[in-house]
Amino acid sequence: MILSAAYALWLYRKVVFGELTKPALAASRTHVRECLTLFPLVFLTILFGVYPKPVLDMSAASVQQTRQQLQHRRDCREGSRALQ
Repeated sequence: MILSAAYALWLYRKVVFGELTKPALAASRTHVRECLTLFPLVFLTILFGVYPKPVLDMSAASVQQTRQQLQHRRDCREGSRALQ
């Protein structure tokens, strides 16, 4: 999970900032607006990478419903095969 968070941050940095082509860009200061945008994303990425339970709990009901639907379809197929 921690590696996933680190990879997500690395990928985000590459997508947002891209490759630095000018040396002056490497030393530019980060503006307050950029920090206010990036810090919550970084915080949530690390939080859910270390402690994913809140996200998994939100999706548990839909996962359970999908599993029930798949089990019902499997049971229907097996029932129709038994009748043949």
